[in-house]
Amino acid sequence: ALTEIDYATHLWREKTIQTVANVTRHDVRRCLELADSLALEPTVTEYPLESANQALADLRQGGSRGAKVLRISASGWHVSGLS
Repeated sequence: ALTEIDYATHLWREKTIQTVANVTRHDVRRCLELADSLALEPTVTEYPLESANQALADLRQGGSRGAKVLRISASGWHVSGLS
């Protein structure tokens, strides 16, 4: 209930989320080799940055598969070797 919230602790202090990955280079290499041998094809849905709210809404709805990517326009940028 709202009356049980300690505002100083729960609302006004910065929060940090951290993860720890216990994965070695060998583990990653083996995982990629396995994925290659299975001929996996990732499913990726791209959203323009302006549609970030729609991307979040789609994630909240659930039921979708694959990765969601926000595409930031690179107009005016040039990175050698990339098209």
